Amino acid sequence: MKILVLNCGSATLKFQLIDTGGANEDHKLAGGLIDRIGGDSSYEFQIAGDSPRQGKVAAENHEAAVAKVIEWLGANPHLGFIEAVGHRVVHG
Repeated sequence: MKILVLNCGSATLKFQLIDTGGANEDHKLAGGLIDRIGGDSSYEFQIAGDSPRQGKVAAENHEAAVAKVIEWLGANPHLGFIEAVGHRVVHG
């Protein structure tokens, strides 16, 4: 099963695409972050085994940042379909 894991902060979005289909082993397929959402936003995106890509990105809010992550993942069809999405929630 391929799970997109999100971790939104006040001005960041971190993400990982995890494949849980192995023999009780999880494999990170891709991951990255968008930083300074709502300002001079930048990104880092990496597919497992490849060099990370970095640059500027238009992300005026978290909705735009999530849309950009979905766009990046969709541009790499070999990653397959996302079957579930999880979000880290912290209370305290």
